[in-house]
Amino acid sequence: MWEMLQKFKVTKIVNDNSNVLGTWSSAVEWTGNTWFPMMEKAGLKYFALIYSNSVFSQLAAERSIDVGIGGMTARYFTEVEPAAQWIDHMVE
Repeated sequence: MWEMLQKFKVTKIVNDNSNVLGTWSSAVEWTGNTWFPMMEKAGLKYFALIYSNSVFSQLAAERSIDVGIGGMTARYFTEVEPAAQWIDHMVE
């Protein structure tokens, strides 16, 4: 994803994790401390995450943002359509 962001100058991502069940708490710190800063450095400004109905997935996703997101704007959704509408309206 990092290479694609740089190559195509992508600034907005809708990431559909609606089928990811369970917890990914082991990746929370890495996501917040490494992944988000890498994506921001590559040019990412807006990140919409669609997460599953699993409470554990939602808590892990929200915890990633608490760890650190830098200057990006992130928002969580439970459905694709509202996420796509939000990301389309984000002005760079």
